[in-house]
Amino acid sequence: MTVELEQVHEQHVRTTVDPVGVGARLVGWVGGVDEIVAEQVLCYVRDLMSSPEFDAAIHIDVNGLMKRAWDAGLVVALER
Repeated sequence: MTVELEQVHEQHVRTTVDPVGVGARLVGWVGGVDEIVAEQVLCYVRDLMSSPEFDAAIHIDVNGLMKRAWDAGLVVALER
């Protein structure tokens, strides 16, 4: 079984930077800090989702899980 994911886009990322002090507010406003942080988060998430570890995590071997559960005696027969 494979989990299917949608591509992450800019509209899926919402960031809030809370500057402390007048200088920080001015730098944040002039420098577009909110947009830069949102772009960095988006890049990080896209890189994470394209990693081999992430790819392995979304592939679930259901048959293998059921076999291991059966072999471990975790599967019980239900009475009818």
